[in-house]
Amino acid sequence: MLNKDREKTESKKLKKELDVLNKERRRLNRELSTLKLIISEINSTLNLNRVLDLIIQKGIQIVEAERGSLMLFDHRKEELYIKSSVGLNKRTVSAVRIAPGEGIAGWVFKEGKPLLIKKGAKDPRFKKFEEEEEELKSIISVPLKIKNKVIGVINADDKREGDFFSIGDLNLLSTFANQAAIAIQNAQLHQEVKQQAITDGLTGLYNFRYIKSRLEEEVKRAQRFEHYLALIMADIDD
Repeated sequence: MLNKDREKTESKKLKKELDVLNKERRRLNRELSTLKLIISEINSTLNLNRVLDLIIQKGIQIVEAERGSLMLFDHRKEELYIKSSVGLNKRTVSAVRIAPGEGIAGWVFKEGKPLLIKKGAKDPRFKKFEEEEEELKSIISVPLKIKNKVIGVINADDKREGDFFSIGDLNLLSTFANQAAIAIQNAQLHQEVKQQAITDGLTGLYNFRYIKSRLEEEVKRAQRFEHYLALIMADIDD
């Protein structure tokens, strides 16, 4: 009798554990399907600014964050700056300049590791940029990497409904960031190739192909609106 009761208890326990595993599997499948759709949308454009805006918009969407920012590294000034954001005021966006290792985002950039912090404003690495800035309850910061080279950071602040971010959220945003970094690289390469096609490699000035194309556009515009068109050319070799 005792053995039967024990078997019944074990059976219920196993069934409960199996239900939990199946629920987790379904959740992961939903997340992967969502990620696939989002990455497909991001990869549908090669306009760099559009790609960056989509990345931060979709990034905070998948982890249900209140606010977020995408930071890129300025090699000339050797600092991180906010390139695109959601939910941040313009003054904060303009003010934020972070050196590698400074603050939470700077630490993530320097170490190349994702970070999940509960009670973010209490963390010693947290840096406040505005006096009226809200106290952050929870923060996720993940690196944007291309072949082990960190090019920037995605930050997500405060989960909606007052909850804290979880390890699952951290892993999800990290996976997303890996794909997002590739999209950024593709858009940057496209922009470079496009720029090289219309500029002189030596001087950096627009080449004849670009001038001819723009001149044709302006001639058509002048004809359409019946305006005069003037063209000034100067030889600056001397």
